[in-house]
Amino acid sequence: MKKDSYYFPHDSNAHNDEKILHIISNFGMQGYGLYWAFIEAMHESGDGKLTIKLLNGLSIRFNVDKKILHDFYKECIEIGLFVADNEKYWSERVLRNKQEFDEKRQKKSLAGKYGMQSRWASNNTVITNDNSVITKHNKVKESKVNKKNTADAFLKSGMVL
Repeated sequence: MKKDSYYFPHDSNAHNDEKILHIISNFGMQGYGLYWAFIEAMHESGDGKLTIKLLNGLSIRFNVDKKILHDFYKECIEIGLFVADNEKYWSERVLRNKQEFDEKRQKKSLAGKYGMQSRWASNNTVITNDNSVITKHNKVKESKVNKKNTADAFLKSGMVL
């Protein structure tokens, strides 16, 4: 499973959302912190989803009692902060964030490949899906010595031929 660490956007006034206020009223600010801890964990997962059977493990990660964690999870499902099937749970917002991130990454990758194509057009074998061949074709530039500067330094040293 591939994991990415990146910035994800969130509303600066999320603490005023009615669902978040409901969580805060039931769990205090610990609930607010748990919400963001879950959101971060979802962003870190490959598919943006967490496994229901592994919920107890998060009690260790988040340093919170298992009962509180289960109550919090159930409340988030009940009020619609999280969505669940029989196996996984997730936030629709996290899935959108991850999709937008992947689309931006793909656009940048394509732009890079187009740029590489324009630089290496005469040698198409350099362009590969994983870009592994490009390094084999890079030529190491020889160190160029400015002969004028070398001659000037020689003359300033006062040495005579």
